This record gives sequence, structure tokens and C-alpha cells, in this order.
Amino acid sequence: GGHDGWLSRLAQELRLAREPGGCYPMRMGSQKVNGSLAKAAQGKYVVHIVESPQANDLLDDRQEREALQAVLRQSGIDARAYLVISAEAFGKAALKIVEAQEAGVTPILHLSAHGNKDGVQFSSGETMTWGQLGQFFGFFNLALSGGLLLCMSTCEGLAAVQMVAGEKHAPFHTVVGPSRPVAWRDSLVAYVTFYHLVMCKGVEPIKATPVMNAAAGLPASTFASFTGQNLRDFHALIRKTQEDFERLKKGVSELAERIRATSPG
Repeated sequence: GGHDGWLSRLAQELRLAREPGGCYPMRMGSQKVNGSLAKAAQGKYVVHIVESPQANDLLDDRQEREALQAVLRQSGIDARAYLVISAEAFGKAALKIVEAQEAGVTPILHLSAHGNKDGVQFSSGETMTWGQLGQFFGFFNLALSGGLLLCMSTCEGLAAVQMVAGEKHAPFHTVVGPSRPVAWRDSLVAYVTFYHLVMCKGVEPIKATPVMNAAAGLPASTFASFTGQNLRDFHALIRKTQEDFERLKKGVSELAERIRATSPG
């Protein structure tokens, strides 16, 4: 599609960023991030808030990145904000984030944009499907040695789990997002709570999501989180179940055919 060109360029630049002498001085090292994010990063995080507001949000001066960044900074949390109006600007913001990455720090990418079951829409009106975003975050996560914590502040943000289906490597370590549309003010309260628990209290992201729902007065199933490995295991189970069902259906069909062939008359 129209994003293929800059996605390929982004992939190349992110690969260069990871190589010795590449265009960006990566400081993550080559160690893979497995298991607990808190243990992997020794409790050190930085939140990169990337927002692509809709026209009405700009008209009403409703900007999540500024509000969230201000609250997080008051709590002593390192939070950096990026305003992007197009898919290509989104890619450029990703390169800035990779360039700024420091050793021993878990990067959190907080994406605030209009979303639905098909993908995410930017201020320009461009849409990236979950498949395209999976490719994008795959490059990004690889450049960050597999340690990406992805927080979706979009309607139906948990549709991001589609990015894992069929992929050899998950495009994130952990993803957090809502399963239904959430009011702007509720999402802000929920994520302030989430970041406070994860970054100030050392709570694992998966254990923090129930509390963020309670803090914002939302139903318990609104925000949820999954690790990439959990999702890969789930999709593998679904594929195996489908394969088993197809084998069973074929066996039943063959048995029925033999019965018909041996029946008298």
C-alpha cells in the first residue's frame, strides 16, 4: 500500500541503528528482554507519548500528550511528547525514540489516536491497518531488543492483538489497551494510575490494569494487557485447534464415504 515505501526505509534505518557504527548510537546492547519487564529494566522506564489528534480535538484544545506529560513529570516520571499528523511523521518520531534510547531503560510507547477494529487513523486522515502497524512495531521492537511496552490510548485499542497473528516474533513485549471506546477524561485517569503503579511502585503491567479500570470507574474488562508470548501461544493453540478440527472433519467424511460404499443397494 501507500505506506510500504517509508516502512521499508524505516526498517533499514532501524537496522542501521542496531549495528555498530550505524547511523544512531543504540545503547540497549544485544541482550534480549524476556519475562518480567520490571526485572529486565530494573524499574527504569521512559514514556514516549505519541499523539495524532482529530480535528475536533484540536478545535477544543483537547490534547492528551500535554496533559499526561504534565502529570507524569510532576510525579518525577520521564515523559516525552510527540505530535504527529501523518503516518510518515509517526515513523520519524519512532526514529527519534530509538535514537534517544538509553541502556537499562524500558521504553513505553503511548499512542493516542483514533482507532477501530481495522487500525489507527492519523490527523491527516491516513489509516494504518493493524497488519501495517504490526510490521511497523516489529521493526521498532527489534531495534529496542524486544523490550517494547505498547500502551494504546485509542478506541478498541486491544484490537492491536491482531498484530501478533501469524507473526514469527511479537511486535511488542506487552500491550495495554481498551476493549471498547473510553471517554478522554477516563482514559487519562486510567493511564496516570497505570504509569504511577508501574513506574513508581514497581507493579507488573499485567497486574496494574485491573487497578487502572477501578481508578477511572470503568468496568473491569475495559483495559487489559497481554504479553506478546501469551498472544503467540494463544494463536498457536487456535491454529492447532483448527487443524485438529479439519483432520477430524476429513476423517468423518472418509468414514461416511466408506460406509456408503459398503452399504447394500
